[in-house]
Amino acid sequence: MNDSVKEFILHNGLTVWISTDSSDSKVFGQVVVRAGAKETPNSGVAHYFEHIMFKGTQRIGTVDYEQEAPILKEITKQYSKLQTAKNSAEREKVQSKINELNIEATKYAIPNDFNHLISKYGGSGLNAGTSYDYTLFYNSFSPQYLEHWCELNSERMIAPVFRLFQSELETVYEEKNMYSNNISTEPIQRIMERLAAPHPYRYPIIGSTEALKSPDIRAMEEFFREYYYAENMALILTGDIKEEGLLPLLERTFGRIKSGGRKPLQLPQPMPFDGHEKMTIKVPIPFVKGLGFIWHTVPNNHPDQVALSLVQSLLNNDGKTGLLDRLTIDGKVMEAAAINFALNDMGLFGVYIMPKLLQSSYLVKKRVQKAIEQIKRGDFSIQALEEVKQSLYKANLLQLESSEQKAKLLSSLFAQNETWSDLMRELDLLSSISKEEVVEVAQKYLDGNYLEVKKQTGRYAVEKLPKPPYQPVKAPNQGAKSEFSRHLETLEIPKLPMKYLDFKKDAEQRDLSANDLVRLYKVGNEINDLFSLDLLFFRQSYYHPLQTYLEQYLDLVGGAEMSAHELNQRLQSLGATITYESKPSFFCIRISGFDHYLSETIALVGSILNDIKVEKPQIKKLIEARKISDRAIKADITELSKRLLDLARYGEKAPYKADLSLSKIKQLKAQDMVEEFHHLLQSELDIHYTGKLEIEKVASCIKSSFNLDAISECGEGYFYVPSVLPSGNRILLHNEPSATQVVIKGYLPMGVLSDYEKSILRVYSTYLGSGMSSLLFQEIREYRSLAYSVSSFTSFAPHSIHDGQTDLLVYLSTQTDKLLEVIELLNKLIHRSPDDPNRLEIAINTLRSDVRSTYPAMRMKSRTIASHIRQGYNKDIALIIEDNLKSITLQEVLDFHIDKVIKSPITLSMIGNIDDKMVAQLSESFQITRVSKKHLL
Repeated sequence: MNDSVKEFILHNGLTVWISTDSSDSKVFGQVVVRAGAKETPNSGVAHYFEHIMFKGTQRIGTVDYEQEAPILKEITKQYSKLQTAKNSAEREKVQSKINELNIEATKYAIPNDFNHLISKYGGSGLNAGTSYDYTLFYNSFSPQYLEHWCELNSERMIAPVFRLFQSELETVYEEKNMYSNNISTEPIQRIMERLAAPHPYRYPIIGSTEALKSPDIRAMEEFFREYYYAENMALILTGDIKEEGLLPLLERTFGRIKSGGRKPLQLPQPMPFDGHEKMTIKVPIPFVKGLGFIWHTVPNNHPDQVALSLVQSLLNNDGKTGLLDRLTIDGKVMEAAAINFALNDMGLFGVYIMPKLLQSSYLVKKRVQKAIEQIKRGDFSIQALEEVKQSLYKANLLQLESSEQKAKLLSSLFAQNETWSDLMRELDLLSSISKEEVVEVAQKYLDGNYLEVKKQTGRYAVEKLPKPPYQPVKAPNQGAKSEFSRHLETLEIPKLPMKYLDFKKDAEQRDLSANDLVRLYKVGNEINDLFSLDLLFFRQSYYHPLQTYLEQYLDLVGGAEMSAHELNQRLQSLGATITYESKPSFFCIRISGFDHYLSETIALVGSILNDIKVEKPQIKKLIEARKISDRAIKADITELSKRLLDLARYGEKAPYKADLSLSKIKQLKAQDMVEEFHHLLQSELDIHYTGKLEIEKVASCIKSSFNLDAISECGEGYFYVPSVLPSGNRILLHNEPSATQVVIKGYLPMGVLSDYEKSILRVYSTYLGSGMSSLLFQEIREYRSLAYSVSSFTSFAPHSIHDGQTDLLVYLSTQTDKLLEVIELLNKLIHRSPDDPNRLEIAINTLRSDVRSTYPAMRMKSRTIASHIRQGYNKDIALIIEDNLKSITLQEVLDFHIDKVIKSPITLSMIGNIDDKMVAQLSESFQITRVSKKHLL
């Protein structure tokens, strides 16, 4: 593992980290800059600049930069005037001038040129992110386009141009409003303000409302000059990378980025706590209590962080053996968890506690404090310490299996001024750290100086950013080619074969029962010594809703004459974990651990599954959890909007309506849960093993430990409920006065489609609303800034259901004052003929890149193969789509749009603060059905 990352320093000082994995189907590319929100306190400059980095350069995103440049310069001056405007009238005058100039500048702009080029040359998942300490720019791409990716991503770092500034600013407004809709955003910000002040971490990354109203382009230009230089940046490439000729390519491209230097930031440190301090936060969930304790610790690159991670693991961990885990399992508290969190300039250690309903907060605090004191006294065994060390080591190994996760880990290392070698040293330190050192660190930091946070029921007032008085920009150059686009066309593209699943070669298969109801799949693991064993029982939770509650019940009980604590301890001693997950089509039991303990692990799990305990007290916990969940859903707009769409699509057959009522949950007995589990164990079973051992060895272990003879019921197939086929356009509406945005979700039923028609729909959906090059993104977000998030995608019935319906879905959210404009525009765009050949080419390239990047990770290979086989496919669906994409024509997409899309009624679900006047206007085009909250619970 030590040599799995190679480091180079280019001549300009830019750091390059490369980690190759030829088994991957793609490359994950990432550029990291050591500059984030703390460098621009409360202004939002770092975050907004991240958005601007998608707008192009002097060579990308323009048909004539020489003509465009003077207009952009004047726009910058006007934004400076906006900073000093004395009253609203003066502001409106400046904004009007800015709008006029922006409309003039777009005569030369090619909107989304950078995004188009990324898609054209094999890219997918294009995105970026701003944190307190650093900024990331990343996406996946097909290996043959490495040169194109390097050309594009180095060019954007050299001379970004601040074009389309006005529309992107409004988009950031929508992003801020979207976060405000989340009930946790403001409480977390209030806590962070107290923890970090006077350090800039106290401020929101997106910036203050006032700063967003008066953005400063010159401040962003200065931010770029000061922090975007080679020595302050890293290029990280992971996945299927061909190293031959790589270094000269990187020198030719990323070596162009300017060198520089920065003065060390002199920032004030967070104010330490003076004894036991207290604060309250508002969360709009009634009757549910919540509290926490938070201590200041050390930054992320401090050596004590390793010991602090062990303190956290001794309190709670994946194996559920921590002291707080015990409190939860024993019903002493509803939920308790420890958090070790660190940034470059600050570390925090916290404990979050949710008491049971009507439980004394004082009693819960004492129990949690007792657990913390137990660590500080050293009242834990050396064996327990060694076991959590092993668990943390295992978690690191699992993270390094994924190219994307590895890249993001490397990004955080670079951002905190560490290297791959530092991580290896930390893992070595993890294995050697002593009990005495852990106790010393716990005593040092978890002292009497801490903050106690208590939840009270309530809601913070939210500042809504009003829509500026801007006219939408036009896009006369849609489809035009920039200078850089023409340059990329001259580059050679190596011919590399597509990676796809071979059902016979990629997974060995064995039948383990005479009745063909148990099948074992095996995928080899050449990376490490960790195995995973997934048991998928094909029984649908929709028709067996009690199955959903098995997840929690099984987590809380033991078996085979062992308590839950004894079972968890035995598993952890083997370095193993077991988790339970109820999915619509199956129930999954996942076992993971080390291959050299496979026999012992499977034998232990088998003994438990054959003899689950009947534990009456745990039923009370299920009831409490359901009560809390019901209260939380009432305030959760995200979950309510999901349920509203389900109600629109499926009516009374909506999946949430199949759930057991609270009154039925209250009638449950522990014996009911055990019997339900026994029924589940009789269902058809797929077993998926990923590891180093031979399949016959694994099969032998399974046969000797699991009661396979009990499996006698054929699987129920894949879950499917057909969507409602309405006679006309309609809206299901739930009014939520506290919402800062209207969340809109909808669908158009496409009927029964052939495989080829499904591929055409995939192309059309990508054309319409998939990614930054789509029609919806450009017209709704890019040109008019009516939404931050907008997309369309497809929902297919399982392939095995021959008359299964297909739906086209759309999602977006917007401010209430933009709602009518958004709905009118959305309707027009859905009905607009997809006759733009350039956008169609982009859509096909985007879809082809997406398909090529769907090659599954190692531990999902056999599950993907088995899913294909169960649905009637005899080869990888990626191959089918790839073949279809070669022949789909513009005329076929046009015909499909006329025959399927235009003729289909539109159903929308809306949740937000929508007044009667708006409803009346919407009713002119849609049948309106108001939905009360009780129908969503």
